[in-house]
Amino acid sequence: MRSLVKCVIMCAALVLPCISQSAAAGLMTVEYQGVTKASRLDGISIPDGTSFILRVASSTTPINDLNVGQGVYAVLSMTAEVDGVHYEGDGTGVYLTLADSTAPFKQFHAFLLSGSNGTFAPAFTGSTADPWSAQSPTSTEFTNYLGSYGTEIYLRSPSSELVLGYAPEAGVSVTFSVVPEPSTLALAGLGVIGLAHGTIRRRYQTV
Repeated sequence: MRSLVKCVIMCAALVLPCISQSAAAGLMTVEYQGVTKASRLDGISIPDGTSFILRVASSTTPINDLNVGQGVYAVLSMTAEVDGVHYEGDGTGVYLTLADSTAPFKQFHAFLLSGSNGTFAPAFTGSTADPWSAQSPTSTEFTNYLGSYGTEIYLRSPSSELVLGYAPEAGVSVTFSVVPEPSTLALAGLGVIGLAHGTIRRRYQTV
C-alpha cells in the first residue's frame, strides 16, 4: 500500500505544478458576440451585419473597487474574429469595468473603456450565475440585454487598425470564462490526493 500511496503523491507532485503553470494567475476572458455596424478596417468599411467575436483577457484581480458591486480590471490583450478573419489589438490603456446587481443602478455591466479609442458598453439585467460578483468574477453569461452606453472599440496593431462597432438596438452577448488561481487548483488537487489516500487505506484495512 505504501508504494501505491507514494506513487499517487509523486504523480501529484509532477502534475500540480504543470496545472499551475498552464493557468495564468486568475485569468478572465470576456467574449462579446454580435454583428457589425459602422465598422471599418484601415478606413475601409466592413459590411453591416457581419458576425464578429471580440475576446478580452484580463486578470481576475481588480485594480480598483469603485463602489459596491463594481470593479475595474486592466486588459492584457484583445483579439477579434470578423467573418472568420483574426485580428489582434494592443490592450494598453484599455480597462474593463464590471458591475453586478448590487451596484447602485442594479444592472450587470461589462464596459470596455479605452478613452479616445472608443467604448464597448452593453448593459444587462441578469446573469446565469446567481449571485455573481463584479469584484470576484466567475464564469457566467449575462442575460436580458438592456441597451448600450457605447458601441465602438478600436483594435490597433503595428500593421492595421480595426474599428469594431455594433448596433445598440441589436446588442451583443457577453460570456465570462474564468480560470482559477494556481493556489486554488493546487488545493483542489490536494483534496483529490487526500480522497485517493483515504480510499486506498480503507481498502487495505478490509483485506
